[in-house]
Amino acid sequence: RVRLETIRFSKVQQVIEQLKWARFQLLLYDCTIDTEVPVFMATLYDQTMRHTRLSQGYGAHLEPEVAMIRAITEAVQGSTIGIAGSRDDIFFSQLKQGKQSDSEQTITALENQPATVDVSQLESVATSTLEEDVTLLMEKIRNVGITQLLVFDLSKEDLGVSVLRVIAPGLEGYFSHVASVQRAKIFAEKQKPHARKSLLSLKQSLHLPAGGI
Repeated sequence: RVRLETIRFSKVQQVIEQLKWARFQLLLYDCTIDTEVPVFMATLYDQTMRHTRLSQGYGAHLEPEVAMIRAITEAVQGSTIGIAGSRDDIFFSQLKQGKQSDSEQTITALENQPATVDVSQLESVATSTLEEDVTLLMEKIRNVGITQLLVFDLSKEDLGVSVLRVIAPGLEGYFSHVASVQRAKIFAEKQKPHARKSLLSLKQSLHLPAGGI
């Protein structure tokens, strides 16, 4: 868990202040692994309503500031669309279940985990062009044994918008039910000496893109 006061990026601090003004509590976690691509997870909840569901967001980018903002704004978006009920792939039964959920125990457990990660020394490794960024990202995943990328062009000429889907066999998805492959297990073993003895078990652990848990 990141110590928010060590974040030296002004845009991130501005977003944090806006959340404080709205009385939302932000917990930010550094999820960067062996690929060395900055990855962050944001957990967000209303300080005045601790018995409601939490929202989560993830962000990844070669520039840590962008990764943080992406994670935080996705969590904000998840909270907003949950309140508005404007998401067409979440049905009424799921919204009702979310409203009836009690996150008090989960929030207390999260808050009891101390913030220990100092991010004041993080530096951007982003390049000046998209092409160079993509090349660098491919090098980083190649360095951890990922040798294949599947790229699907989903663009439609009549829309005039470029759309790609990329699958990297061997990397893990963000869904909690995705089983970890051998590379992730090896990395996790190395982290055990630094891990807390007691781990928080979230019953509602399915992360929805721009959604809650």
